[in-house]
Amino acid sequence: MSILRTNKFKRNILMMTYTLPISSDTTAMDILLPGVLLRGSVKYPTNADIAKRCEQLYGTSLGYYYSYLGDDLMVNF
Repeated sequence: MSILRTNKFKRNILMMTYTLPISSDTTAMDILLPGVLLRGSVKYPTNADIAKRCEQLYGTSLGYYYSYLGDDLMVNF
């Protein structure tokens, strides 16, 4: 975990990265899972509910991307 503290900026970024081994059995699901998680949950079942909550939290945004590093899949939130 890396933390850089400074008073110069008014923005915070929280990023989580999962490193997973590439496997023909699981990689497709590993890539799809973040997209499914960002579509809704029990507490916020629709995209509209998630968007409203993000606006209440001063314009918070949620996103994900993935990349490959050698024989590993890196999923970033």
